This record gives sequence, structure tokens and C-alpha cells, in this order.
Amino acid sequence: MDVAAWQRRLEDAFSTGDVVGARLFEVIDLEKECGRYFVNTFHGQSVLMHAFQDFYIETLLASEAWVADNGWPQGEYYSVVVLTYLTAFRSFRACENLLLCGYPLDGFALLRDVKDRALHMCGIARNVTTWSAINSIEKRERKAAERKTLSLLLGDDSKMPAQDAEAIKQWEDVFHQEVHGSKLTLVTEISRLMEGKQLSVGPLPDEKQLGMYMNRAVETGWLYTRLLPYLQPTSAAFGADWAARQQVLDESFRASEQALADMGKPIASAFIRFVDREYDFGGDFHYVEADGSGGDG
Repeated sequence: MDVAAWQRRLEDAFSTGDVVGARLFEVIDLEKECGRYFVNTFHGQSVLMHAFQDFYIETLLASEAWVADNGWPQGEYYSVVVLTYLTAFRSFRACENLLLCGYPLDGFALLRDVKDRALHMCGIARNVTTWSAINSIEKRERKAAERKTLSLLLGDDSKMPAQDAEAIKQWEDVFHQEVHGSKLTLVTEISRLMEGKQLSVGPLPDEKQLGMYMNRAVETGWLYTRLLPYLQPTSAAFGADWAARQQVLDESFRASEQALADMGKPIASAFIRFVDREYDFGGDFHYVEADGSGGDG
């Protein structure tokens, strides 16, 4: 069967009138409605995340402009560190697009990897490991670098109090449940049917799902906000105005997370202490090529 015949057979089998896949129209309409619902219902979240993404773009462009004016900084890895930040931004955008199309828990599952990359980048920025080790094509070297970083940030070698360690473990486990088997999504759909609601093939707004995504997106965004100054090739390279906006964004993320803590959420309280302890890089934070010696002592 040639390609044209194969295509005609599909069109004949799955067309309604002149449209292939007409049943998708209802699903697409529901996806658009979910996006409208989110924007209209959670305006504050939209403002915060749009500000974060705009500042992230500004930072990437500032890095590009600095290199154009001054050349590449010393060291061989600055360029790939920039690209690491760029790919993290695109993944974050993919999460947000899934959210706005009515699939917040699919965005949540993808967010787990974006969050993990923020932990790995923290290890590089703290000189616990190196970019080459974290991104090694040799699985043993890569896994060793990841374990070393996570142990120092979250595990046995961290300075985390026991109650915070338990809360952060729950934080990690929530991601795990959705990544492996979409269990959170499945539980939501089971609950809908048990409540006697009609099956919907397309997505429907669900505030529990939205809340789960929003809380973790705020936390992940805060980690990257703390990490963005590492893209400065030299001290204060992006200027005082940039630094002032970074501080505004940082304080806004803290306020959002504190609101959860004030509601009695242990994960939020533990996360604030975690950020203050592990993502406090000091006022002169800028790119210095890591050699991994910072985790040796």
C-alpha cells in the first residue's frame, strides 16, 4: 500500500463529514475552558508565574548580551550552563502549557524533572559537583554525582532537622506518585465516578489538582529564582535594576510559600527553611566554574 492509499484509508475510516477526528473538538473546547477557568480563578498565581518566566527570559537575554559585549568568561562550561538553564525554562513552559490545557497533574509530573535539575544546579553552584559529572554520559559517574548532591542537600549529609527531613521526603514522594502510573490523576477520576458524576473524556477543572500543581510550581520557581544570579559571568554583571527585580521576585515567592505555611502545611514550613539553608548563595553570587571540591570537607 502506497502512502496516498494508506492516508485515504485512514480518512475514510475516521472522518465525520470532511473532518478527521471530529470528536476531538469537544476535548479541545474543554481544554480551552480549563485555561480560562484557571486564569480567572487564580489571578495571583498567574501574575507570579508570568513575572517569574519574564524575569527568567530577561536573564537569559542578559547573559547573551554580556557575552556579545565581553566574550565568553573563563572556563569551558559557562556556555553549556546557559543552555542548561535554557532547557529548564522550556520544560517549565511545557508544564505551564499542560496546566493551561487542563492537565495540571501531567504538568506536575514533568515538573519533577525540572525540580530535580534545580537541585543538581544547586550542587554545581555550591561547588559540590561539576556540570560535566552531573551530565556525564557514563551512568555510574552521573549517578554518583547526583547521589552526592542530593545527599548533601536532602539526605544523610544534610543539616536538615528530622521533622523537616520527613516533610521534604513527603514533598519528593508526592512527585513520585504521579510520575509512576499517574496515581494522583487516577484517584481523582475514581472519586468523580464514586460521586456519581458523568465520565468526561476531556479535562475538567479540579481545584485539588490545580492546587497541587500550583504549590509545587511556586516552590520550583523559587529555587530557580535563587539560582538565576549564577548566570552572571562576573560580580553584579546584570546590574542593580536586575538585582532589585530578582529580590522582588524572591520575596514574592517567599510570601506565597509562607501563606501555605500559615495554613499549617508542614511541607511549606520545611521548604522555606530548606531554601534559606541551601539556596542562600550570598550577595556576590555569580558564575564560578565548579571543580567539585566544595563537597569534600
